[in-house]
Amino acid sequence: MLDHLSTRVVQSLASKIKALSGSEHNTTETVLPKNSRVVFTSSSDCGVVRNGGRKGSRFAPQAIINSLGKMVDHFDHPIFTHELAQCFDFYSDQKFNEAQNISAGKCLETLKRGPHTSVHLGGGQDHILPFLMALEASGHDQIIVLNIDPHLDTRLDPIRHSGTPFRDFAELTKSEFSILQLGTCEHSNSPESYQALKNGRMKIISFNDILREGQYFRKSIIPLIQSQLEKVLFTENCAFMLSIDCDAIDHGTMSAVSAVSQHGFPISCIVELLSWYKAFSHKNKYLGIYEYNPLFEDLSNKGARAISSLLYQYLK
Repeated sequence: MLDHLSTRVVQSLASKIKALSGSEHNTTETVLPKNSRVVFTSSSDCGVVRNGGRKGSRFAPQAIINSLGKMVDHFDHPIFTHELAQCFDFYSDQKFNEAQNISAGKCLETLKRGPHTSVHLGGGQDHILPFLMALEASGHDQIIVLNIDPHLDTRLDPIRHSGTPFRDFAELTKSEFSILQLGTCEHSNSPESYQALKNGRMKIISFNDILREGQYFRKSIIPLIQSQLEKVLFTENCAFMLSIDCDAIDHGTMSAVSAVSQHGFPISCIVELLSWYKAFSHKNKYLGIYEYNPLFEDLSNKGARAISSLLYQYLK
């Protein structure tokens, strides 16, 4: 009598999602199927805790993928997941740094098996550091990040954590590094976070700038972003990454984060931005989504649903 429910399971996207394992996981010489989508996951919240944040973001990747899998399958290509997280020690700086290096190496192995569409799901935003390290190691001599976030994540703290990844990368990189910070809130950042990067250029567009230019989101903010990117010369081998910190999304949609923002982007604005980014005419593009914390989700599961809908839009 309930056979129709079994049909729905078969039609779900879960049947297309497969974890890389065994020979697929370890053999760099094996090329992934054409048009593959790879979702890198970093299921650790050590960096968030080291930054004084709330535990729970380690469950984010699985919660998002579970929500994605419940959507109806209209894809004509496989989706692979690849877990990168190594660190489960909050206190040891050496182990934390070593874990980031290992994560970068694991990520690099799979990036070499492209080309494929790549997405990275945290965990805290500290996980973007090993991802950027892997992009540079894969041969990109220029890296540009568009970071949607009320926080700059450029703290001058003596240890690495979820509040330091872009300054950490600027300390390590030998590539040409540029970051456009979009939606920065002054009350969410210490004065030293605004200091110039050692090896990189940082342009800040504050949330107040966006409200003014976008007439409180009555107008598109895409022209504002384009006007800034036009000042950057993209090389052919440039890696262009869109990083979305879930803290940046309006708390009416995204309350399940470690640090709920006082202000945020409407989800419709994020959808428009992602659509623009997907259509952006550059071949080496990467998407990262960080800081979702399902432990603080309500029964509607609205946060995971919102993020998984963004993933569906980008991976389709």
